[in-house]
Amino acid sequence: MNQAMRAAATASHAHRAAVTGGRHVIAERSGHYVPVTEPEVIAEEILRLLEAGPGPVRKPWSNG
Repeated sequence: MNQAMRAAATASHAHRAAVTGGRHVIAERSGHYVPVTEPEVIAEEILRLLEAGPGPVRKPWSNG
């Protein structure tokens, strides 16, 4: 994937995360196999979510 396509994909992923109340985390040393190449990124995000506790559920497909 060339730089322009990568930048567009990254921007798209960040936008999707933002509009759904999520978070876009980049695994710098990984391709599509983050669980294999950087499992600590996934583990850290799971721990962050657990520590944050339940929050409001945002439904981007509804008007509320």
